[in-house]
Amino acid sequence: MHLHFKIRTNPSSEVSHELTSQLYFDEAITDQVHAEPPYAQKGRRDTTNSSDGIFSRGGNDLMVALSKDTEGYSGTYKVTMLMT
Repeated sequence: MHLHFKIRTNPSSEVSHELTSQLYFDEAITDQVHAEPPYAQKGRRDTTNSSDGIFSRGGNDLMVALSKDTEGYSGTYKVTMLMT
């Protein structure tokens, strides 16, 4: 399972930047999430990290370590954009 995100700098300035990427999660946690509604009614998922073409090009660097909490899971991933 992955999550898409996009970061944009000020689009109204003369120069703006945009970054689009994905964050990935441990397969065991993804399996647990997919066993719960609403995902469970869709059946077994068809994409794993190992079969994801984008994951194979650096996905290990985009893994988010998750912790179980009272509402589900939580995690933090620090994103830095260096603009030249």
